[in-house]
Amino acid sequence: MNKKIARFGLARYNKATAGRRTPKVVLFALLVIITASCNRKPAPVAEVPQSTPGPTAGTNSFPPRTGLVNDFADAFDPSQEKNLDSALTRFKNDADVEFVVVTIDSTNGQALFDYSLALANEWAPGGNSRRGLVLVLAIEDREWRLQVSKALEKELPDDVCLKLAEPAEELYRQEKYAEGVEAYIKAIGDRLKPKQ
Repeated sequence: MNKKIARFGLARYNKATAGRRTPKVVLFALLVIITASCNRKPAPVAEVPQSTPGPTAGTNSFPPRTGLVNDFADAFDPSQEKNLDSALTRFKNDADVEFVVVTIDSTNGQALFDYSLALANEWAPGGNSRRGLVLVLAIEDREWRLQVSKALEKELPDDVCLKLAEPAEELYRQEKYAEGVEAYIKAIGDRLKPKQ
């Protein structure tokens, strides 16, 4: 731990107990305890083997994309996957945005934000236009996250994305993942349509 931070912590403690003198030995012991507790290395996380060939949490070793729909958790049946692929292809043609959907079983304890951001950075949807979206559904974790490329941040700020996702979230809770994704694709597509 940085000594400035440790001293700052002690200064706050001393200020709170103004008027009393704390023995130097106690201050030294406190400094040692604070420093030792801040320099602990995190315990290694055991990797849980995944039943599907999905991205591996923590290692940021992701498989190659299989297309616009990457169903590593087998959340969609073949007809749903085909419908989603068609909807995402139309979305790409209409909005000039590459929208990639990914399902995984779990992030195995890694924060979904970190996981989905690393995946989006590696896969880089949108190509040269940098207009890309990555929707990750972690089925067993019961979480989802939409990563929006920098080129789309003004059009799709976080609060707007959350509002647009409300109908989809209800479908995810009912385990109607394909229907939820379709609802989200439509809501975002409607938002990005040019105003007439």
